[in-house]
Order: sequence, then structure tokens, then C-alpha cells
Amino acid sequence: MEIVVTARKREESLQDVPISISAFTAKTVENMGLQSIDDIARFTPGLSSTTAFGRAPGSNRPSIRGVTTVLNGIGNASAASTFVDGVYISGSTQSTELFNVERVEVLKGPQSAQYGRGTYAGAINYVTRNPSRELEGEVALTLGEHQDRRVTGWISGPLGDRVGFYLAAGHDEYGGDYRNTIGSGEAVGDEESDSVTAKLRFEPSDALNLTLKLGYQKTDDGHFPIALQPRTLNNCCFRSAAFPRAREYYDGKAPDIKTVKLLTDPFDDFGGAGNRLDRKLGSLIINWSFADGYTLGSLSGFTRDSLESNLDVSYGGYDPIPLYIPMFGVDLEGQFLRLTGQDQK
Repeated sequence: MEIVVTARKREESLQDVPISISAFTAKTVENMGLQSIDDIARFTPGLSSTTAFGRAPGSNRPSIRGVTTVLNGIGNASAASTFVDGVYISGSTQSTELFNVERVEVLKGPQSAQYGRGTYAGAINYVTRNPSRELEGEVALTLGEHQDRRVTGWISGPLGDRVGFYLAAGHDEYGGDYRNTIGSGEAVGDEESDSVTAKLRFEPSDALNLTLKLGYQKTDDGHFPIALQPRTLNNCCFRSAAFPRAREYYDGKAPDIKTVKLLTDPFDDFGGAGNRLDRKLGSLIINWSFADGYTLGSLSGFTRDSLESNLDVSYGGYDPIPLYIPMFGVDLEGQFLRLTGQDQK
């Protein structure tokens, strides 16, 4: 089966593109049960994805071929940036859904000429489904341990001879598999996500097409699980019992911990402990073919992020602690124009 990619802002066969790309089609994503960038990284040579504080804003930084950035957080450019339909996504992308993608493209190596700054290690581009010419759709339900529930669905079809639509929605929740020993023993590490995507494609003529997309994404996660091991349990760098930095390190397999101590009650008046994201995004893609085989392409896009991260920064339930309640707002807009000739240059 031939895989068509748009890594260089035009449709090309994966085998003909002169750069290193790993591509996952919608069928591959479904058959392999991929749900996040972490799953994509497990099956992509040279790509790794890690998080520091759950799905906290700006905590995940993809690494391609070992190249990444030292600084995490909102406002710090990544070495391997993420895009949805060519529109740059800032902050956390851990909760970006894969059920409504046509494919995922992982581009390895510098991509500044095509995608701009923040791509000197590579780029990750999610390409969502386009409206279809026939009515079709799908609904999927997944149940698992630890209150793992996931329901997704999409529908697509024509609204006349030259107009098509696509609508997708999903809800995903996970109850967490750690328990907090402070308070009532509630679960820690719970996650919840909702997403909606709508597309409208208009083809007023054979030479002109416009695709408008609007999307909304919301995550409401509880406090991520974390535990501090007492220095007395470390087994390396022992100097003497009186030395202030005795037993600095631990060598060996990390102990299997299922309970943590986190002070979350002080955040009840601030919406509760955990990470929250409210994201709105949209794009308008216009392609116009005119005389002598030239095509003018336009991509306009925006993202609006509202982020909150309420955490026990003592990581051990120590009272009193300073409340860490950062709130962020990130607004991004972009406009790209591209003129392509007969030789695709």
C-alpha cells in the first residue's frame, strides 16, 4: 500500500520523499491501538517522548535522534515541535487525540525551511481526516482496568456537490492506579480528556478548494503520582552517618510504590489539585491552481490555550507548603503562503 505524506507541504509518496520520515496511517493507529505521542514514540526509531509532571503545561519535550532542549515550560522553544494540520501547537501535546487522524508524520532532521523555528531536531505533524465524498462514520468504545473508559466517534460526508463535512468527538478518562495516604485515600494520577473537531471543505471550482477547521480540547487531570524516597534508603555514596550528604544516590531497580503522600486539600478552593488545559484551535487552508501549472497555497491558523497546574511542590505532603498555582494563557497565530510550479518547486 502506498503511503502519501505532506511533510513538504505537498502530496508525495513516502518512498519518494528525500528526507527521513516515519508515517502512521489511520489504519495503523487503529490496528496497533496507538493513543498518544508516547505510543508513537515506542514504534518510531530515533523518537522519544518523556514527561516530567504528568500532562502539565509544557512538561513534555520530544527528542529526535537524541536532540532535545534543556529548558521545559511555557514559552521555551522545543527542538522538535508539534503541528496539527501544519499549525504549530505550543505547550503539552500528551492529550492530543489520534482517533481522528488520517496519519501522523514524524520528520527527522532540521525542518526549518518547511516549518520554521523550533524544528532543528525534527517535527511531528498530525494530519486530521478530511471530509469524504460518501457518508461514513465510526464509533468505538474501550473499557479497561483502573476505570479506564474511552469513547470516540466521527462522521463524514457530502453536503451537496461541492461541499463536504467532517465531525469528530471523543471522551477519555482514567482513574489512576496510585493511592494518596493523606486524606481519604483518593486515587492519584487520574486523567480526563474531551475533544471536538469540525471540518468543512468547499470546492467552488476544479481549480480552487478551501478547508475550514475548528477544534476544542479540554483536559482535567488530578495530581500526578510522585514519591520521595528517604535518604536513609539510598545505598550509594555513604560517607558517615554524621556527613550531611551521606547516601546521596540509589543504585538498582526502583521500588514498586503504589501509595504516595501528597497534600491536595489546600487546592480545593482553587478547583482542586492537578493539571488543566483548555485549548481552542482553528485553521483555513486554501489551494488555488491557475495558469501554467502553478498552485498558490495559503495556511492560516491559530491556537488559544488556557492552562493551570495546581501541585504539591513538596512532593511529600509536608504542611505547611507554599501553594503552587501557576496560570498561563498562550495565544498564537500564523499565516503561510506557498507558490508551487510544475516541477513542485
